[in-house]
Amino acid sequence: PIVILEAMSLGLPIVASAVGDIPLVLEHGVSALLLQEPVRRKTSDYAAGRPPGSADIDRMSDELVHELSRMLRDNRWAASIGKRAQAFARRSGCVARATGRSG
Repeated sequence: PIVILEAMSLGLPIVASAVGDIPLVLEHGVSALLLQEPVRRKTSDYAAGRPPGSADIDRMSDELVHELSRMLRDNRWAASIGKRAQAFARRSGCVARATGRSG
């Protein structure tokens, strides 16, 4: 997503879900904090109006609170995560290619 690339270009610390290609660009604990991918559901579950179960939602909520708290408790560490993501974005050129801007 563009918002992740923009955060990378600005050197901001990132907390994101480990879905799609995000784990190919960001490494948990190195250049971002990645939340576990939600439990896979069958398309038919969504079509039938069955959203993720409450246990899934509770786990994801707890994980999000934990990771955000971790960043807020240690500003220097959070800044270093953002700087590593920024360095990767500059080296790889991924932001410039995706947004048409230099990183």
